[in-house]
Formats: sequence, C-alpha cells, structure tokens
Amino acid sequence: MDKIGEFKLNKVYQGDCLELMKQLPDNSMDLIITDPPYGINMDKGVGVSSSFGSSPKTVKKYEGEDWDNKENFLKNIDLWLQECLRVSKSTVVWFCAGKMMPYILKNREDIFHRLLIWNKPAGSQYAGAQNNNIWYSMEPILVFSKNIEITKSKGKKSKYGYAVLQQRTIPKKKFNHPTTKAEPLMRELIMHYSDEGDFILDPFSGSGSTLVSAKQLNRDFLGFELDENYCNTINNRISQETLWTVFDNTQAPTSLESFNRNLKDLSTDKSQISANAETSLNSDIKY
Repeated sequence: MDKIGEFKLNKVYQGDCLELMKQLPDNSMDLIITDPPYGINMDKGVGVSSSFGSSPKTVKKYEGEDWDNKENFLKNIDLWLQECLRVSKSTVVWFCAGKMMPYILKNREDIFHRLLIWNKPAGSQYAGAQNNNIWYSMEPILVFSKNIEITKSKGKKSKYGYAVLQQRTIPKKKFNHPTTKAEPLMRELIMHYSDEGDFILDPFSGSGSTLVSAKQLNRDFLGFELDENYCNTINNRISQETLWTVFDNTQAPTSLESFNRNLKDLSTDKSQISANAETSLNSDIKY
C-alpha cells in the first residue's frame, strides 16, 4: 500500500491538521505520535535556559508563536484528540505541558492508558518557567488507547525500558524550531508502540523528528504541518539517509548488511567515523 485515503505515504503535507485528518479513513493509522501546541501563552517571552550542573541560567528569550496560547489550545484540544483517536487503530502518544493535563484528561479516563515522563538532564535547554529555584525539566507524555489489546501487542522487539525517558533537548538553532524532539526519544517511543511496516501519523510534524525516526525504523509515515518553512525542513531531513546509530549509540543495526546499506548513502568521509562504526557493530545490540 502506498496511499491512505488521498495521501501518499512517506510524505509531509502542508495544512491544518484538522482539515487534513478529516480526509483519512477511520482506524487507518497504527500509531499516532505527536507534539502539539502546549497551550502555554508565550507572548511575554519565555526564558530558554541551559543548565550545567547546579547553576542554571537563562541564555535567551524568544517571542511566542500565535498558535501556542491557551485560548487556541482550549478551543481545539477536544477536536484534535477526537480526530487522532478516530483515525488511529488504537494508540495515540501525546506530548503535553503538565499544567494542561487536566484539560486533556477530562472525561477520558476510559481511554487513558499510562503516563510517561521525558526527563531532560543537566545540559539541556529548558523552555519554561523556573519557580522556587526548580527548572521545569520534564515533559509529560500521555498514552491513550481505544483498544488495549492492540496497544499491548505492539513493540515486542523493543528493549525493556522505563516510564521515565532520559534524553537531552535539541537546540532551536539546529532546525530553527523551538521544540524539536530528539530522534533517540522518538525512536524509543515508536519502537515500544509499533512494529515494522506499521503506519505512523504525526499531525503536528514540526521539524520532523517523528517522521525521520519512523523512516529509520522501517515504518511508513504521514505528516501534517501548518508552517511552510517547517515543511521544507522536514523534506530536507527525510530526504537524507543518516547513519544515526553511529552517532547516538541507540538501537544499532542488527547486521553488517544493514549497516553497510546505511553507510553507502552517507556523505561523510568513512574514515572519520570508522572507529565509532566498529564500536557500534561490536556492541551486539539485538532487537
């Protein structure tokens, strides 16, 4: 299958996700994993902090986006989640802000499956408040399931993990996006809640980490994104074959053949990475 509804797979489409999702059939996607607007009003500017050891400091302030405010969030949250659940066969993985959890979970006790936490270790950039000398260094990840048996049947090849996921943030300047999610984080979630060949949808694709990670893990994907510049960023990222296992040391290829397949399209000089490549292959990580 190379299409779902009117959409070709393994592409990103520009537009309002609500309008685009209406064109998808019911129960057409194996997994929805997304990082929607958090509903945090940024119009006064928010400090983006960098914490090294015990001395966090604010290094930059940025103006907020029009879409990332409480009014927009409250107006659309029910519609967003309803459409995600409609097109998903079972599982929706949803990043959110802690203060918005009551709005998201209200009247959804029957489909709320579990809470995961993304913990951002020291050295990360923290976009959020610092109160009582505590940086907001975590993000909740809500897992919804409308068919618990399907949800539990996925991810049999993933390694054992924990409900608190440790991963540093990605600086805004890397992809010109304020909340880019790290590929290792997205791969871990995709591995736990889907299988190879599954269809993955991210209706708020942002800079494209979900789609890139889905491609790396042999899942078909579909992305929706409102911003044209971010769509261009995504297309650039998914068009490049990246030797991701060498650089982040997570979920290395299971065979020399798959390693060489990735290496063939890598533009970096092989001699610069040969030592790391040998280490990765010898780690004997199997999934």
